[in-house]
Amino acid sequence: MSEKRFLLRWSGWFLFMNFFLFVALMSRYLTYAGRIEGVLSAFYVLLALSSHVASLLLIFFLLCLLPVILVYPNRKWLFSAGVFLITAGVTLLCIDFGVYSQYRFHLNRMVISLMFGAGSEVFDFPVEMYLYGVSVIVGVLVFESALALFAQKLSRSAGGNRPWIRWGAASLVLFAFLGSNFIHAWANAAYYRPVVSITRHIPLYKPLTARRFMEKYGLADLEQNREMSRLGGKSSAHAVSYPLSPLTFGASQNQKNILFIVVDSMRYDMVSADIMPNTKGFLDRTPSILFENHWSGGNGTWTGVFTLFYGVLGSYWTVMENEQIGPLFIHTLLDKKYQMGVFASSKLTAPAFNQTVFREIENLRTYSDGKTAWERDRDALGDWKAWFEERKKETPCFSFLFFDAAHAYSPPPDHPRPFQPSIPEAEFHKLNASYNPVPFFNLYKNALHFVDSLIGDVLNQLAASGALDSTVIVITSDHGQEFNDNGKNFWGHGSNFTKYQLRVPLAIVWPGKGAARYSHVSTHVDIVPTLMSELFSCQNSMADYSNGRSLFDTSPRKWIFAGGTATDAIVEADRITETNALGDYEIYDLANGVIKNGSLRKDIIQAVLKEKSLFFRKESSIETAFR
Repeated sequence: MSEKRFLLRWSGWFLFMNFFLFVALMSRYLTYAGRIEGVLSAFYVLLALSSHVASLLLIFFLLCLLPVILVYPNRKWLFSAGVFLITAGVTLLCIDFGVYSQYRFHLNRMVISLMFGAGSEVFDFPVEMYLYGVSVIVGVLVFESALALFAQKLSRSAGGNRPWIRWGAASLVLFAFLGSNFIHAWANAAYYRPVVSITRHIPLYKPLTARRFMEKYGLADLEQNREMSRLGGKSSAHAVSYPLSPLTFGASQNQKNILFIVVDSMRYDMVSADIMPNTKGFLDRTPSILFENHWSGGNGTWTGVFTLFYGVLGSYWTVMENEQIGPLFIHTLLDKKYQMGVFASSKLTAPAFNQTVFREIENLRTYSDGKTAWERDRDALGDWKAWFEERKKETPCFSFLFFDAAHAYSPPPDHPRPFQPSIPEAEFHKLNASYNPVPFFNLYKNALHFVDSLIGDVLNQLAASGALDSTVIVITSDHGQEFNDNGKNFWGHGSNFTKYQLRVPLAIVWPGKGAARYSHVSTHVDIVPTLMSELFSCQNSMADYSNGRSLFDTSPRKWIFAGGTATDAIVEADRITETNALGDYEIYDLANGVIKNGSLRKDIIQAVLKEKSLFFRKESSIETAFR
């Protein structure tokens, strides 16, 4: 037998035996997924763990062991590399489990930086933990050495060379890979929580999702599936405790109507007499509460709307979607028998607000008619006006209007375009650092001018119906919009966390409260706890159900957290710390310039980590890392 062939056989046996070890280690994460519900979920777990571990070990073989075999086929080198690298992998997985058990996110560059730079100031590791960790590492090293010797023995024996073992193992792995991805794709489209809620707990695992594909080809009816999942009731196996304690309410009298008017992509400096005259005029002549330093919970619609309704950080989106948990604010409205009307110009299925924010609402209106954003805006307004006219006057109502024309740079051809020069439509393909932003910005202002006319219709109908005196009106946006304001070739939103993409207007008309202006920092996660406590007399501490605080709390704020589609940020008074899904981070100034040699602020990071893990169940602690 040639040396290379022997080493290939050894690698196969060595990794085959480690396959069972890694499956066992990864299965520990599932303790945070709650109870495995049903045969399908158990089968999915088996297939997912098997195929995922096999894939990782295959990648390890191709990148680490095979090059040694091909370039320098030496047994001592290969055995040493295999034992030490697998031991390192086991150690990292144990550390990752410890981090995950406490904070519910996986090991990443930022965490590693903090562990070495901050130590016990952020992560509370007792001395016994270090001693125990070292002893476990030594034990794993001895165990892996024994596996390496046993694999060598199997490679030499005649029984160790049976092709049917290799082909059988490969077939099982392929079956597990295809089966787990198919089950997850179906479960994702069917809103089947017992499967999709498991996935996020498995480190580095990203299975297939094909919701739009399945809907397009008639393989899934997303709206019917949503209704079926909603009727399925709540599970006792949720991975989050939201709220931390059952909510209690004091006696609330004369319950007011609530109207959310949300304008997609309306940044903080747009509510002016020339751009939005109807909105500005209404706020000037009506006692209004203006929050002039208000920030969205994210730089995109996804997290902006999520934080507005849940009152929790945008980092909770995935668990709320997978666990199919709706916001307590909506649940409270329904429990208090509010009539519910949701009128969004854009679809509520992408992002899946029908599965999260509005999950509990029956007969949810998920789309508007029209080929363009301005047509859909008009359709949403028309449906709202009809709904509002037909509502039961003696019963309080909640309604949500979400206009999209500004986001799509889409004023209708029959609407005046007072801001000139303006391009006729967005020229995304021409955007670069030298592109003149003025005509593009003016198109955006013209679209906002159109949306303002719709808001004027809403306010006029409220006034004509006599409902102004009994309606709390919240006017805001999901995120801002940038037009290369910092000269760094950023356009639109979702690309950075400067004030142009995060700061938004917030105006509240609250019958019974006088006019006021506030300049302190407030954020979207503050809106729900403010309404819950002041409108519904919720007796709980706000920390029981929100990461926010009262909008009227003017005490200084050291940081705010903003979630993006692929990145998150901690925004402070002098800088922005941005992290991606892999935990890589960069520190910027407020104009999005990189701060060279910037270091993480330990007290801020510790506070953020606490809030990000606040609502996760605490069955275990960091001491379980090497369990």
